[in-house]
Amino acid sequence: MTYLDWNILMRLSDHIHQASILSDIHHFIECNLNHYVEYVVFLDLLQELIVRFKQYHQESFSYAATIEIFVLLMQAVEQMLDGRIYDEISTLDAQQVNQLQKLILSQRDKVKEHLQRYKEQQQRNRESIQSYMQTIIKDHHKLLLVRVDLSYTKEKHGQIGLQDFYQHIQKLRQLLKDQQGCFAELKGYVLKLEQGKDKGFHAHLLFIYNGSKRQNDTFLGQAVIDKWGEIVGEGAIGNNCNTVKYKQRYLQTGRLALGMLHREDKQMTDNVMLLLNYFANEDKYDQSLLVSYAGMRCLSKGEYQPHGRQYQLKPESK
Repeated sequence: MTYLDWNILMRLSDHIHQASILSDIHHFIECNLNHYVEYVVFLDLLQELIVRFKQYHQESFSYAATIEIFVLLMQAVEQMLDGRIYDEISTLDAQQVNQLQKLILSQRDKVKEHLQRYKEQQQRNRESIQSYMQTIIKDHHKLLLVRVDLSYTKEKHGQIGLQDFYQHIQKLRQLLKDQQGCFAELKGYVLKLEQGKDKGFHAHLLFIYNGSKRQNDTFLGQAVIDKWGEIVGEGAIGNNCNTVKYKQRYLQTGRLALGMLHREDKQMTDNVMLLLNYFANEDKYDQSLLVSYAGMRCLSKGEYQPHGRQYQLKPESK
């Protein structure tokens, strides 16, 4: 691979924040596992990534496998520099760079194992949230389903690290538990935490309301986004997936899964199950959290206690 090819493949983000730095490091390690890198290019990128990473690194963080490898790499560099500053990484010779690259390659199995565990966890997550949804559907004549995406403006990204994001999500979870205002008559929810190079830390949510008590899903979607703004302050943004335009697009293709769901509507119920796959999609590994706190769950759902009444579904009309 030539110098030019590598620079096209591995371009660091211009917007420096914790999520983008970790995404760049993840990509850097994966590229080194699959491509040969000239040592001068390797050192330039490594030096910049270490400097960026040190701004946010905490020993208490739990990292994805690629980030763990980078921490090992950083420790090896520190030993080679023997007390010298990181600006002198460029003085490392070709033999030392070769040792660092071999260190990355020696950790290949760790990445494979992490990816396999991720896929297995997503399968368990899918089964769990689909069973959860089926239980709630069985207990209610109709449900109102509202989906929103919550995130931050690009200008805000530099101020949002994992700790800030986690605190905002915890405040949101408490509001869901209290069930006041726009969360009244909430029967359940599914919450997925993600991060991206461009989007930063963000959350996808599906709210499950009692359809006999709540209507106007478009209003509720916007109300949730407004509540997110109250939690975060300036720089909070959201995407309301329950607008008329959004739902109409999916209605035309027979894939509508938001709005009012009647228990007897098999087509829409099937669509809802497909929607839940999005929350536990094993192909979204690159958007999974690369950093977390011990015990922090990237996918969670509300508590729901089945009421035990039995309902007979009406036969489908022919």
